[in-house]
Amino acid sequence: MKLFSKKGEEAKPELPPLRFPEFPKEEAKVPSYEAGISPAEAASLKEAIQPRLEIPIRKPMMRPTAPPIMERQPVEESSYEEPEEKGNQKRGQTLFVKIERYKEAVAKMEHIKEKITEAEKILGKLDEMKRQEDEELIKWHQDLETIKTKILSVDRSLFEGGP
Repeated sequence: MKLFSKKGEEAKPELPPLRFPEFPKEEAKVPSYEAGISPAEAASLKEAIQPRLEIPIRKPMMRPTAPPIMERQPVEESSYEEPEEKGNQKRGQTLFVKIERYKEAVAKMEHIKEKITEAEKILGKLDEMKRQEDEELIKWHQDLETIKTKILSVDRSLFEGGP
């Protein structure tokens, strides 16, 4: 089906030709203008009315300068102040929160709890590894002490000619 096609040749009724009313044919009388001032006066008026245009002189632009870089200063712990509560809200009053924001906050809290649990597991593994390393080091120190005592006993027996 074509959207912009003729649906068939329908017989259109013939419209009668347009007829405009006839106006009387008189010559249009246009009022004439007679200048009340002379051409010299007109030129002087024109010169007085027109403002004299002067080409402005372009001033050099100031280039923006970067603000000075501020040094970082340590934040004192005692400088923390609790934020002021908005409006007339007092502690203990009900606080209304949009459901979407509440759900988002709950989801973030769950994510934080998962990360804390994961960190605790990693710390537990590190503690176990450290404990095992300490046990190994203690064992090595003991083995080294036994070797020292054996070497000293062998050294004494060789140089003292004894037991």
